[in-house]
Amino acid sequence: EPFVYVEQIQVGTLRPTSGPFNGETIVTFSAHGLRHLPTDQISCHFDDNIVQASYHENEDALKCKSPAIVSSLPSKTVMVHLGINGSRDIDSIGSLFTYYRSPSTTSLFPTFGFNDGGEDVIISGHGFRNEEGFGCIFGHVVSPKAVWLSDTAMLCTSPDAAKNKLTNSR
Repeated sequence: EPFVYVEQIQVGTLRPTSGPFNGETIVTFSAHGLRHLPTDQISCHFDDNIVQASYHENEDALKCKSPAIVSSLPSKTVMVHLGINGSRDIDSIGSLFTYYRSPSTTSLFPTFGFNDGGEDVIISGHGFRNEEGFGCIFGHVVSPKAVWLSDTAMLCTSPDAAKNKLTNSR
């Protein structure tokens, strides 16, 4: 194969910057200068854990799934690098990813509401994070309003059950 010169690779922001310890979070890097590289050989390195990346030309972005890690801590932050051919070739400065325990719910109050929705429900549990995209799901419908109160409590408004074809949501 011939040697190919390519433009300088520029790696931008990482989104999202956190996910649960069990992995499977789709992480996206904005990146420029990848079009002429063997994109099937680009990988994401979450510290020493390596996973395959996929290049999405229409977005000029790389995506990879965070690997699962084991930790006894409530959260753990790792450095994320990009690599080609299994080595860390591409600097991705400032790309930190924080693993956290999956949120768990212990109780709801009230435990019932009217079909037309609008009931404010306090959810108690552990591991609630005040970050972009947090919220509640009633059946298959995202709550129209979610307010983070603490890492152990949040308030969500119940959606309209009839309009969304919901029955006995939990």
